[in-house]
Amino acid sequence: METAVQAWIVLGIIVVAVVLYAQGRLPMDLVSLGILALLATIFQLVPLRDATGKVVLDGVDFFQGLSNPALISVATLLVVGEGITRTGALTSVSTWIDRRADGSWTKAFSLVLIITALASAFMNNTPVVVIFIPILAGLASQYKIHSRKVLLPLSYISILGGACTLIGSSTNLLVADYAERILDHKMSMFSLTPVGIVLLMAGLAYLIFWAPKLISDEGPTPQSGDPVTLRLFTAEMRVDEGCPLIGQLLSKLQQDIFANVTVYKLIRGALVDYTAPFKEIVIKAGDILLVQGTVTELKAAEFRGGITITPYMPGMPLSEQDKKRRMLAELVITPDSRMVGLTLTQVRMRRQFGVAVVAINRPAREIKGRVIDTPLRPGDLLLVEGIPERIESFSTSRDFLLYWGAHNAVRQPQKARAAAGILLGIILFAALDSHAMPVLATVGATLMLAFRCLTLRQAYSALSSKVVLLITASLAMGTAMQGTGADQLVAHGFLWMVEGYSPWVVLAAFGFMVTVFTNVISNNATAILFAPIGVAIAEGLGVSFMPFLMMVIFGANAAFASPIGYKTNLLVFSVGGYRFADFFKVGLPLNVGYWLLSTLLIPLMWAF
Repeated sequence: METAVQAWIVLGIIVVAVVLYAQGRLPMDLVSLGILALLATIFQLVPLRDATGKVVLDGVDFFQGLSNPALISVATLLVVGEGITRTGALTSVSTWIDRRADGSWTKAFSLVLIITALASAFMNNTPVVVIFIPILAGLASQYKIHSRKVLLPLSYISILGGACTLIGSSTNLLVADYAERILDHKMSMFSLTPVGIVLLMAGLAYLIFWAPKLISDEGPTPQSGDPVTLRLFTAEMRVDEGCPLIGQLLSKLQQDIFANVTVYKLIRGALVDYTAPFKEIVIKAGDILLVQGTVTELKAAEFRGGITITPYMPGMPLSEQDKKRRMLAELVITPDSRMVGLTLTQVRMRRQFGVAVVAINRPAREIKGRVIDTPLRPGDLLLVEGIPERIESFSTSRDFLLYWGAHNAVRQPQKARAAAGILLGIILFAALDSHAMPVLATVGATLMLAFRCLTLRQAYSALSSKVVLLITASLAMGTAMQGTGADQLVAHGFLWMVEGYSPWVVLAAFGFMVTVFTNVISNNATAILFAPIGVAIAEGLGVSFMPFLMMVIFGANAAFASPIGYKTNLLVFSVGGYRFADFFKVGLPLNVGYWLLSTLLIPLMWAF
C-alpha cells in the first residue's frame, strides 16, 4: 500500500473519530478503543515501510502511548489532586475570603476566582471547581447575588488558570511531551506563564465585571442558607393507602401542604392524567403527583402530607445504623454515560448501585411525563440517597460526575497540611526540572498514599480509564499522521487556502481552527491532532514552530462556548441550571477575545 493511500486512510479515520467524539452518542472511551484497535489492525496487516522496505510503523507501535511520559504524569497528578480534594486542603479558604472581603461582593467574588485560578494552575481543575461551587454559592447567597451569575465564571476561570503552567492541564503536558520527543525542545514549568497570566488577567476582568450581566437570574431568589439546595428538582409523590390526604381536594392542598412546591400533573393509573388547574380533583390512593421544588421544600411537603417521594428504597437490606447514615448526594450524567437514553426504570439505580433516585433536575428543560419513564440526558442532575459507602462508589464511575456539594466530602482534614506540602514539593522540583515531571508526579502520588491522605481505593478511583484511552488513542492518531505524512497533507491544504498572507495571519487562522475544534471534541484530542499539523504549517512557511505549538496549547484550552467542551462546564451546567445559550452568550465573547489576544501575544513571546 502506498504511503499516500495510507495517509488518506488515516485522515478518514481521524474524521470519523472527530465526528463520533462530537456527537457523543457512543461512550468516549469506546470510540477511543475502537480507533486504537482499527489503526493497530490496519498497520499490522499492512505496515508502513521506508524506501528500503524496512518497517517503520506497525500495529504494535500504536500502543507505545501507554508508556508515554505525559500520560504517566497526567494519571499520577490526578491521584495527587484527589489527595488534595480528600483532605480538604482548599476548603479553609472560605473563612479567609469572607474576612478579606470587608463586606464587598466584588472583592469576595474576585478573591474566589483568583484562588480558583491559582489552584487550577497546579492541579486538576474538576475537583477545584467541585470544592469552590459551595464556597462561591454560599458567598453569593450572603451578598444576595443569584448563584447562576457566578458559577459559570467559576468554570471559565479554572480553565484560564490551567493554561498558566505546564502542569495546569493535561493538554499542556501532552504538547510539551510532543515538543521534547519529536522536536527536541524542552519546555519549563513556567514557559506558558507570561502569556497565560496576561490572558488570565484579561479573562478575570471580563468574568468579574461583564459576564454576570449576560446571565439572567431566572430561578429561585437567593436567601439565607445553603444556596445549593435552591435548585428546583422534579420528583414523584405517591399516595399510599392510609395517607391523610386521601379524599381531599388537590386545589385546596395546593394552598396548604403543597404551598411551596409546584404540582403540575396528577397521574391516576395507566390512562388518566390531570394537569393544573386541578378543579374538583379529589386525591385517591395510588395517585402519583408530579411536583417541582427545592430539596428542602419537597422533603417538607412529604413530611407534612404523609406521602412518599418515589422512587424509594423498598426491600433494601439496611440495618438500623445504616438507616441513620443515609445521606443525599448529586450525580451529573456525563456526555458519554451509558445511562444516556435510558429511563430510571431501565437503569435500576437501586439494584446496580444501591441508592435511590429521589428527584431529578434538568437544566432549562421541562420534564413532562413520569420521572421514572424520562430518558436521561447529558447534564441531568440526579438527587440520590444512600449510605456513604454507596455514594462514594460513584467516584469510580465514568457514567456520573459525583458532586460532593450536597454533603461533607472531607475524610482526612488532619492530613491537609501533608497533602498541600506534597503538592508544593512537586511544584518546586518541577520548576527546577520539568523533564522529571513523570518521576515527581509518581513520587507525589506515592507519598499521598504513604501519608494516608487518601486510600488506595480512592487513588484508583481518581484514575480515569476514559482519559487514559482518549490520550492513548489520540497519541496513536498523531503517530499515524506523522508516520504517513497525513499532517503534511493537511498543512499543505491549509497553506494553500492562506497563501500570500503573513505568518501572523496564518497563525490567527490556525488558532481559530483549533479553538473551534476544542469546543466540540476533547481538548486533549485537539492538542495531539493539531500539534503535528501546526509544526508542518510552520515548516511550510519556513518559520519557527514554537508560535504554532503555543497556539495549540492555548487554543485547545479555550473551551468556553459549549458545556460539552470541558468537564467543569458540564458540572456547572447542571448545578447552576444553565442553558446551552448561556454558554454561547457568555463563552463566545471570551473565546473570541482569548483567540485574538493569544494571536497578538504568542509571536511577541515566541518569535517567528
